Amino acid sequence: MLKGENLLLSILDDNSVLDGSYYPTNFSVATQTADVQEFVSGYTALFGSPPDGIAASGYDAMRLLARAIEIAGSLDPVAVRDAFAASVIIKARQPFRITMRTDTPSKASQSK
Repeated sequence: MLKGENLLLSILDDNSVLDGSYYPTNFSVATQTADVQEFVSGYTALFGSPPDGIAASGYDAMRLLARAIEIAGSLDPVAVRDAFAASVIIKARQPFRITMRTDTPSKASQSK
């Protein structure tokens, strides 16, 4: 059982409702990109076991915040927010870009 699974299962008093269930993750220690392997090596050296999806998400969130602060050149919340839109982060999971959406999906585009 992975560490993230232990954390998930520790939330409930009775875990039998989760028997046979799955939850998605978009992180794998087997991904052979340099960024992922650098994260896996560093995490494993520090904590003594390989990272799970929760660790990768936290790592990615902090890298994104650090990059946005760097782009903004300050800790001003508005400048940092605006810098998120200018950021493309190569992370432990996959590269991504944050976009500022002000619209909401129409009912026609929502799946039933």
